[in-house]
Order: sequence, then structure tokens, then C-alpha cells
Amino acid sequence: MIDLELAVLILAAGESKRLGKPKQLLPYQQSTLLEFSISCAKSVSTNILIVLGANAAAIREKTDLSDDQIVINPNWREGIGSSIAYGIQSIVRKFSSCKQVMILLTDQPKISTQLLDKLVLSHQKDSCLITACKYGETIGVPAIFDQSLFSHLAELKNDQGAKPIIKSHISQTSLVDFPEGKIDIDTESDLKFLG
Repeated sequence: MIDLELAVLILAAGESKRLGKPKQLLPYQQSTLLEFSISCAKSVSTNILIVLGANAAAIREKTDLSDDQIVINPNWREGIGSSIAYGIQSIVRKFSSCKQVMILLTDQPKISTQLLDKLVLSHQKDSCLITACKYGETIGVPAIFDQSLFSHLAELKNDQGAKPIIKSHISQTSLVDFPEGKIDIDTESDLKFLG
């Protein structure tokens, strides 16, 4: 199911400081975490933008990104909010007809094409501003944001993700259960989830 009005923003700019090596390049599902995220994203959109930052040269060298849109956030050290803002500003320029953006991380290995399809279907059916994932006591990404929120996303700074925007629009947010969303890869002990 391809939605031409939907763009997918894949955040891959982090330094992976706690892991000590680029998590984007960790082997997973016969490819890497980043390539797996891209593959899932392609099930819902042809408008894909990948934000690189730390380790951009190594990632580009070891990943075939020729078919995908790439931007490099010069301010990646400021944190995830900076990369979301940079990515949204780039999407508005590159995909001017896009009316929604799905935000994906590269360190949530349990995402799937089925999950992303479910998010898109839920977003279309409920006609809400945001469709987000619910895991544990948390609401977060993967999530879809309506274009009326692009300006808010483009103002994010530092290490503040999109969660405050979701919380401030919770009455206009549809939720999709994704219990495995709490699994992310940050440290050596998390590598067991890639098996």
C-alpha cells in the first residue's frame, strides 16, 4: 500500500555513544538496521527521507542509499529534536505535495511492514492529526503527523523528540498497539534482541 501524500522520515543521525559503534549498521534480517527500516518504509511510501549525522560517511559507504533521499543534519550533536526539525524542513522542500509524515527510528528492530500499514490505515480511517504507537506506559514513534503539525515539528530542538507534540494533541491522536516498540538498541546488552 503506497500513499503518495505520505512521506517517511527515517532518523539515523545519532552517534550510538552508549553502544560504541554505529547502530544503523548492525546486522539484522539479512541486512542492517537502517536497511531494514528503509525496506519497511518502502511498503507505505515512495517519499522517503533519511537524516544522517554522526558516522554519515561510514553509513553511506556501507549502505546502498542511491535510490533514497538523504540529508545530513549538520547539527546532529544537538540531539533527536534537531534531526526531526531538519528532516521536516527538508521534506517540505523535497516533497511539497506531502500531507503527512511518518517518523521512524532505526533502532526499533520490531517494526514491520504490517505495523506501518496498520498505522496508515488507522490514520486514514480516524481522520486524526496524529497516529502514534502505544507501548508500555509510553506513546511514541513510529507515528504519523498531519501537515498542520509540520511547523511544530520543525521547531524541535536539542534532545526533545516528538512526544510533547503528541501529548499536547492527545485528544486528536489515534493509538496503535505496538508492545514491542519498547525494545530499542542502545547498549551491548540490547543486541540480544537482534537474534
